[in-house]
Amino acid sequence: MITKAPVGPPSVDSAPSCSVWAGSDACRSGERRAGIAALDLATHPAGAATVWAATVTGLERSTDGGRTFRPVSSAPGLVAVEGPEPGSLVALAADGRVLTGRAGGPWTQRGRLPEGGKSTVLTAVTAQHLPAADTTHAVYKSADGGRTWMLLHRPGNGQEHH
Repeated sequence: MITKAPVGPPSVDSAPSCSVWAGSDACRSGERRAGIAALDLATHPAGAATVWAATVTGLERSTDGGRTFRPVSSAPGLVAVEGPEPGSLVALAADGRVLTGRAGGPWTQRGRLPEGGKSTVLTAVTAQHLPAADTTHAVYKSADGGRTWMLLHRPGNGQEHH
């Protein structure tokens, strides 16, 4: 299991500094790996040596289990990244765009979160089933890979479809 742990408070213009940790016992013990200013990390159990880090400057990739990271030149700046299938990525840009891509390949816009706060969280249950949230604490879900979104929760508001 690969995870991150903050090592300092975030600044206004950057991601919190964090350490990448790896362990095989549900994080009861682990090995500290790289330090990186990551907003999100992604890996897939079938290819756990490859770790993706969403940073304010773009996507970075590790091929050694999170010990070292290198920028991926073709990737936009992202706030969240997920690896629902080996070699396949689903990502969320700060402006709400939902993007898909392959390792080092071109990125394709699948859709966009509804207007609201800044995008903050994306989880890929599968490549099609995507829960997401923004800074207004609104929670959305997509069943079609990010093309359309349904509002699940907005503080003080009912449900609506987008």
